[in-house]
Amino acid sequence: AVRRADTADVDAAFAVIARCRDALAAAGVPQWDAVYPTRADVAADAAAGTLHVASRDGRVVGAVAADARQDAAYA
Repeated sequence: AVRRADTADVDAAFAVIARCRDALAAAGVPQWDAVYPTRADVAADAAAGTLHVASRDGRVVGAVAADARQDAAYA
């Protein structure tokens, strides 16, 4: 199930993101690094109400932030 995350989900969501970051790096994809996303970024998304998590059997297995912000690099 997918639902809006709250602050209690931040650590689990960041753990998923960290595993993805490591897998991307191992595959030679420099999409994410130690600068972004950080746990603070994930916490800010949760506080803003833009972080959503996917769960299976009560465990967070995915995370996404959805908002209208766009980095200038992608404009």
